[in-house]
Amino acid sequence: MKYITKTYDLLLIGISFFVFLVSIVTDTIDYYFYNKFYEGFSMVISTTIFAFINLLILIIFTLRKDYKSLRVLGLINLFVFITGFLGFKIPLIILPLILSYGIYYIVKEIKDRVKEEQKSKIIETEN
Repeated sequence: MKYITKTYDLLLIGISFFVFLVSIVTDTIDYYFYNKFYEGFSMVISTTIFAFINLLILIIFTLRKDYKSLRVLGLINLFVFITGFLGFKIPLIILPLILSYGIYYIVKEIKDRVKEEQKSKIIETEN
């Protein structure tokens, strides 16, 4: 819990990735397995909302001067935004894969930040 202040930006963007992933996966399952009608415009709207929410969160990375995470997550966000406009069936197949990689990267970055913070605390206690 004490590392939340160091990783709150990654946690926020991770939550948005997870919520959007669940949304896309449920739409994909409904369309491909249950043959439910799917409106392609809902993909465009949800992708646009996701991209703008993440854009606001990515500003925090700029303020913290964490350019590595900003570059990778910004590119993933851009790729999700572009993929959402590609058509009808393509986003339903590709977006879960992209979002899963985004979640993997976020979890990896959180672990790296926590390890970095632990190392700095160990060095401070030794001095």
